[in-house]
Amino acid sequence: MQNLVQKELVEQASRLRMQPGRPHHKYTESCGLTILVLVALASLDSTSAATLEVGPGKQFLRIEEANTKAQAGDLILVYPRLAGKAYEKTAVFVRQKNLTFRAVPGVAKPYVAISGQGFDYSGAGSTPRA
Repeated sequence: MQNLVQKELVEQASRLRMQPGRPHHKYTESCGLTILVLVALASLDSTSAATLEVGPGKQFLRIEEANTKAQAGDLILVYPRLAGKAYEKTAVFVRQKNLTFRAVPGVAKPYVAISGQGFDYSGAGSTPRA
């Protein structure tokens, strides 16, 4: 993806310089090129975020597993478990910036059940406890 963006930048910069009847002023060319570079950098930043999926038949079976693999800016989609069962003993310590968790409604139930029941809330270990 990054190579495609770089190739497109070079092509557009070349077109800017070679258009007939266009004034070739250093300021005009540098402004156009600067705008192209800024647009390319913005698109690279937004395309680097990944979508991680949690649920039956998905990439991850537990929310904690997806959280561990996630990078800053990623989106974690949480699908309902089979028969509407809850995700048991769920505890997530988020260290990444701009990480988004989103529930995906199921066919049978319009929500995702999450339960902390049976979890050790003693405060021991690296996962924060309520």
